[in-house]
Amino acid sequence: MLGNTFYGYDLITLNEVTMLLRLVLATVCGGLLGFERTKKRRAAGIRTYILVCQGACAAMMTGQFVYLYVGSTDVSWIGAQVVSGIGFLGAGIILMTGYHKIRGLTTAAGLWATACMGLALGAGFYLGALTVCLMMYATMGLMDKVQTDYVSRSHYMDLYIVFRSFQDVVNFFSFARKADFKIRDFETTRLSDCNELGTVFSLTFNKKYIHEEAYACLAKAEGVLLIEEVKKARDSLERSIEKAGGHRLKGLCPPARAAGIYYAAP
Repeated sequence: MLGNTFYGYDLITLNEVTMLLRLVLATVCGGLLGFERTKKRRAAGIRTYILVCQGACAAMMTGQFVYLYVGSTDVSWIGAQVVSGIGFLGAGIILMTGYHKIRGLTTAAGLWATACMGLALGAGFYLGALTVCLMMYATMGLMDKVQTDYVSRSHYMDLYIVFRSFQDVVNFFSFARKADFKIRDFETTRLSDCNELGTVFSLTFNKKYIHEEAYACLAKAEGVLLIEEVKKARDSLERSIEKAGGHRLKGLCPPARAAGIYYAAP
């Protein structure tokens, strides 16, 4: 498949058959990667990935057509614009959520890589494109589990905690220090509908704790009305929002604010 023929059939020369083959492969490969993103309820799903891959493939084939039949001296100039132009999608996907949490980096990188894969398909580099597709699927799917397991075993966590009063926040610092927790960063805001304080903490803890024990220990601190890991709050709310249709809710619960979610079920 790295040569100009496959079982005696020319797959490199641009014609009706190779054009259809490349677009079909772009649809399949883009759809496979988009399916993985859709399972995780990301903004860019199956349709977005397919369209990006098809568009990049079409751009590369258009460059070849212009070179062969119009007389351009550069076969890659149209495809080159895809690599830089895909940035407008990435800019729309990467978001700064509540409390400075960045989301969308993996999806944006996946779209950029999908565009490059489409260019490879459009150029007739089938083996390279299919290999990249499989490796990208493994990276986005399997490595996510590895990363999640690593984070769960790490001695670092982001917590959203609601306190009864400002004095309880001050007492929490003393409590955390005595329990061998190190607070790396925090941000506090007064909830608009009451006198309670919502605070996001980024902290590390002693190796004598496992993740669940550290969470349980901090939950016992005086004045803590609610404690939730930011990522868990966001994931659970996203599942609820998806099931309920995603309508705007006037009064968001505290974990929603911490997770940077501004839509919920009616």
